[in-house]
Amino acid sequence: MAKKEKKQPTDTVAAPKKRSLISVIAGPMLLALVFMPTTLLLFVMMLPTAIVGIVDKDQPRALTVTIGATNLAGAVSIWFELLRRGHTIQAAQDLSTNIDSLITAYGAAMVGLMVYAIVVPTVAKITSHAAEYEKNKIQKQQNKMLETWGPDVLPDDNTGPKNN
Repeated sequence: MAKKEKKQPTDTVAAPKKRSLISVIAGPMLLALVFMPTTLLLFVMMLPTAIVGIVDKDQPRALTVTIGATNLAGAVSIWFELLRRGHTIQAAQDLSTNIDSLITAYGAAMVGLMVYAIVVPTVAKITSHAAEYEKNKIQKQQNKMLETWGPDVLPDDNTGPKNN
């Protein structure tokens, strides 16, 4: 009897190549150098987001996301102005020290802080009211069942529904 040969799989999936630390750091650094005016401008304009990112430790970091999104919206409008002025380092320095540009970017970050300060308590209050409503609804159902079935259905420790 002849021995059967085992077929080697031809569809083997190669393991993903690990990137070296140098390539992980070198890529963004090269991009930052190529786009130096943009890097300088966004570094200054996005400082509120960087500070909040360091300070905000609560998960899921909603404060950082809220301030970061509005801060980016303000910084992008200034970045468009940088592109209009020729995308030079001098234009980036001028815009980074221009009070109107700073007020635009930092004011947008302040709007994000106000949105966070208003929305979070509002959502918490709505959630609390919804939970209280559900609790009262369940207690009413328990009381109705108690009237229908009588007190014999209560557990031995008398932890039945209470009217609060």
